Amino acid sequence: MVRCQHNRVLPEEGRLWDDMMAGAPLGHIFFELPAGCGRKAHAVEQEVHAQPIGLPDVQGGQLEVTCLITLKVNAPADAKPVVCRLLTNRTATSLQAAVELVDWYHAR
Repeated sequence: MVRCQHNRVLPEEGRLWDDMMAGAPLGHIFFELPAGCGRKAHAVEQEVHAQPIGLPDVQGGQLEVTCLITLKVNAPADAKPVVCRLLTNRTATSLQAAVELVDWYHAR
């Protein structure tokens, strides 16, 4: 599992993040974000998007991965939205599976 830093171009045109956010979310998660870096502790709601995707590899083939994006919703106007973008070789076809992968990433 790796963090996805770049909005990759897809083989069938378009961009990865745009394509992911165009679909309906798997659901929402809720948690308490602890205080730190000049921010107060507060409740967070994130929508979870996950879908399998084929990305071009350097040998001219395709690498099958799952892209996960969690996006903070209902964020206060003065808060920077929390977005987590991940690529993994694990599958996540349900909200529970996607949340487990996000938890693994946060536990690193």
